[in-house]
Amino acid sequence: MNLIYQNIKTTYLLLAAAIFLVNCKAKGPDQVEKDAGMSESSVQLTEAQAIHASVETVVPEMTTLSNTLSLNGKLEVMPENIISVSTPMAGFVKGIRKSSGVSVSRGEELFRLEDAGLIQLQQDYLSSSAGLGYARRELERQKELKATQAASEKAFLQAEEHMTSLLITSRSLAEKLRLLHIDPSTVSPERILSSVAVRAPESGTITGIYINTGKYVQPGDELMKIFARKGVKLMLSAYEKNLPYISKGQKIMAKPSAGGRETYTGKVEQVIGDIDANGLARVVCSLDLPSSVQIPGTYFSAQVEAAAHSGWTIPEEALVRHEGKQFVFIEKPNKSYELVEVEPGEHENGRIQIHNGEMLKGSRIVSKGAYTLLMKMKNVGD
Repeated sequence: MNLIYQNIKTTYLLLAAAIFLVNCKAKGPDQVEKDAGMSESSVQLTEAQAIHASVETVVPEMTTLSNTLSLNGKLEVMPENIISVSTPMAGFVKGIRKSSGVSVSRGEELFRLEDAGLIQLQQDYLSSSAGLGYARRELERQKELKATQAASEKAFLQAEEHMTSLLITSRSLAEKLRLLHIDPSTVSPERILSSVAVRAPESGTITGIYINTGKYVQPGDELMKIFARKGVKLMLSAYEKNLPYISKGQKIMAKPSAGGRETYTGKVEQVIGDIDANGLARVVCSLDLPSSVQIPGTYFSAQVEAAAHSGWTIPEEALVRHEGKQFVFIEKPNKSYELVEVEPGEHENGRIQIHNGEMLKGSRIVSKGAYTLLMKMKNVGD
C-alpha cells in the first residue's frame, strides 16, 4: 500500500513540473523577466521595451502661475434687497398701475388706497393744529396776568399743560401723515385727501403682486414684492483648495451658461469661508449687468483673475488617470518606474501645478510615455 502511495505522489510531482516548464516556454524569456520585475504600483522595462516606449523624463519646476480660476454659479438676490411693499394704514385697493415683471423707480406710484380712516386722520390733524394756535395765545395771556398777579399760578399751569398736550397730539398726527407720504403742510380745510398713493420704496423689478382692485388690506400686509436692482449678486462656488487664491476686489469675467456671446465684468465682493458637505465655499461677486439680464436663478460661468503664486509644476501629459485618481510615474533604477498619486491644481501654458509637489522634489518624472507604462502595468495585473 505504501509503495502504491509513493508512486502516485511521484507521478503528481512530475506532472506539476511538466506544466511549469510548458508555461515558461509559452511565455518566453522576455515575459518571465517582465513578470518578475513588476508590481501593482510599479513597472520595469526590458531593453527592448524601453526603446519601444520612448519614455522621457523631466524634473518638477518651481513656476509662478497667474492662476485664472474657472468657477460656476448663479444670480441671487441678497436678503436685504428683497423688499416687501406694505402700508401702515388699512384701506381698499384702487388704481393698480404696475404688473409683475415691470421695472420701477424709487418713489414711483404703484397703486392707491382709500379709507374713511384717512379722512379722519386729516380732520384730527387740522383740529389739533387749530386748537394749538388758540392754546398758544391763551398761554401768553395767562403768563402776562401772572406777571401782574391778576391771575393765579394754577390757571397759568393749566394753560401750559393744555398747550403741551395739543402740541404732542398735533406732532404725532403729522408724523402719521408723513408715514403715508403726505406732507402735513399741504393738508388744509380746502384739501383733504380721500386716498393715498403707495410708492416703490426702492428701484427694482416687481416679482410678486398679492392684491387686486377693491381688496381690503390691513396694515403690514405684504402687497407686492420687489427685487432691488443693486441687490442681484453672482454667487460662485469654489473648492476649498482655491480659496487662498481668491480675495476681495479681484476682477472677474462672466457669461450666461445657457449661451450668448456677451461677457460681463465684475469683481469679488466677499468670500464666505463656510465649507459645505461637497467641499465648496460661496464667493459673492458683483456684475455690471443690464436690467434685462438681472434674472435671479440665471447660471453663469466665470473666470476669476486670482492672485499669482508659485508652485511645483510638471507637464500636463505627465499625469495619468487610474481608478478615478491621478498619478505620475517616478523614474527608479534599472528602467523601473513607480506610480505615485498626486493632487493636481491649476493649468497654465501646458503645465499643471501639483499641490503635494514637494514630495517630487529631486525626482525625475515621466513626461512622455506615461500612459504606455500604465497600460503595461495594467496588462501585467490582468
